[in-house]
Amino acid sequence: MDVYEITDKNLPIVELYDEFVQIKNSGKFDNWVVDSKSNICINTTVDSDPNDVGLGSQSLDYDWANSSTDDQGNLHLPKRTPPLLEKDFTVLCNQFRNTNFENVYNCLRDEYSIGRVRIMQSAPKTCLSWHYDTSHRIHYPMKTQTGCFMVFENNHYHLEKNTWYYTNTDKHHTAINSSFEIRYHLVVSVL
Repeated sequence: MDVYEITDKNLPIVELYDEFVQIKNSGKFDNWVVDSKSNICINTTVDSDPNDVGLGSQSLDYDWANSSTDDQGNLHLPKRTPPLLEKDFTVLCNQFRNTNFENVYNCLRDEYSIGRVRIMQSAPKTCLSWHYDTSHRIHYPMKTQTGCFMVFENNHYHLEKNTWYYTNTDKHHTAINSSFEIRYHLVVSVL
């Protein structure tokens, strides 16, 4: 099964979207640009800045901060040396302390061995590349609407708001937002 609802774990059902908007509007993300294309990593590594919500927000293997585009429009993406590791993301970023996110993070750690925990934004009328991940993911849709779904091979799924889902993302898949609003999921890497 590609996606299934998690009902056998002690994971809280809470309204995270409104709290995320409050944190974002408070200016607590410092100079990290929070727009419809950016992701927020709510945890970081022991040896990193505890306010760095950007460190784990993208690929662990590629250095998006130093990417470039040539005259023909081709993207050049250097590899990180050494790459970051999921298992090293063990510290909750300061912006999420004393919030519902901290409670959710602690409950997830009690139930699973986890790596990065990200708020992934999907801009309107966009689609991710066809890809697979090296581990499974847990999804908690914080804000979603009609036209937002995940596709695994030939199957598509609309994940309902404030519901926990386990996804087998080691299969080829994509996420599509064909709506006119941003979609937000809390996405957890399972080790």
